[in-house]
Amino acid sequence: MPNSPKMLIYKQLQIDILACNSSTRTDICFQKHALMFYATSHGMDELLREIMLINRLLLIFYSRSVKIKKTTVISEKEIIAMENTKIDRRVRKTKALLLKGLTQLMEEKDVNHISVRELTDLVDLNRGTFYLHYRDIFDMVNQVEDELFQQFDELFHENASGDDSTTTTLTVLTNVFTFLANNEKTVRAFMGPHGDLTFINRLKELVKTRVRHSWEDRGMAPDKFEYFFAYTAAGCIGLMEAWLRGGFQESAEEMASLADVLLLNGIHPLLK
Repeated sequence: MPNSPKMLIYKQLQIDILACNSSTRTDICFQKHALMFYATSHGMDELLREIMLINRLLLIFYSRSVKIKKTTVISEKEIIAMENTKIDRRVRKTKALLLKGLTQLMEEKDVNHISVRELTDLVDLNRGTFYLHYRDIFDMVNQVEDELFQQFDELFHENASGDDSTTTTLTVLTNVFTFLANNEKTVRAFMGPHGDLTFINRLKELVKTRVRHSWEDRGMAPDKFEYFFAYTAAGCIGLMEAWLRGGFQESAEEMASLADVLLLNGIHPLLK
């Protein structure tokens, strides 16, 4: 282990940082992440522990090279915050690139026919970069869906108050259709012919939970809810799919108004 090529690289990395020689911070971070991925994939706990020390060495490098006015050295807390911000930005950029490639491939084939190599080749990334964020394609799909539905859930929470059911419903629908439009490519892929059925089912369940609360809060007949929701879900999902197929020709506001009118007419006989 001490004489392995990876450990020799690590030892040289220590020397480079401490000497503050020509190695740049970008080179150092790149080597650190490469070592970390290697250690993780090979179960090398000892090397992982050693790698954690590199963060401390990076702080030494920063403290010798990064200054602000009046030659005051940036604090350790500020350095960590700066590094975390840059790493977060790189992660978001990488994930956005992978998602762009995934949605492009989903226009041509089902998710279970898409390989990691095919995706990374398309977006010009190596597979190691993919595995830093996801276990496989299905894990990526699940994480993307989780992020989408978290936003949906927050949207419903924001519009849960109000006594005017017409206004509240229209506001929620407007925000939902706006959200779909803002995530057009992702939604088009996940709800398209090669999309993920789980996405549709999760969307229905999320809407069902929110609608049930609204239904009960307004004192409507509980035994009629399942019939109401079956009608509502089928209608809303149908409108969304038709809107997708039509290329989002109508605005989110127009689609929300249309859905609102259809829903109100549909439940009118059930209202007491």
